[in-house]
Amino acid sequence: GSLVRGSFGLFFSIFFFACLYFYIDSISINQFVGINSDNIATAFFDFLYFSFATFTTSNSTITPNCILTKFISMVEVLLGLFYLVFLFGAFLSIHVGKVYDK
Repeated sequence: GSLVRGSFGLFFSIFFFACLYFYIDSISINQFVGINSDNIATAFFDFLYFSFATFTTSNSTITPNCILTKFISMVEVLLGLFYLVFLFGAFLSIHVGKVYDK
């Protein structure tokens, strides 16, 4: 139950941040270093990659280039840490509960 909802929340969050980065970059050019903005599909995939890398490891070949995108990236890193703790805690409580129920 909660583990599945948490997993969907994880993927939704990554997609949400990718859309947010794509929107910010479409409004103002050069908000990120390492994005190929020539093709819309390629640019969105780059933002999806950046969002996934930021959410999971906070390490990427793409870097934010202004205060706003740096701040949003920091929020995504913190949210990623929160999800990691939440999912690990839910996973652990399920398995510990099974051990004690025996």
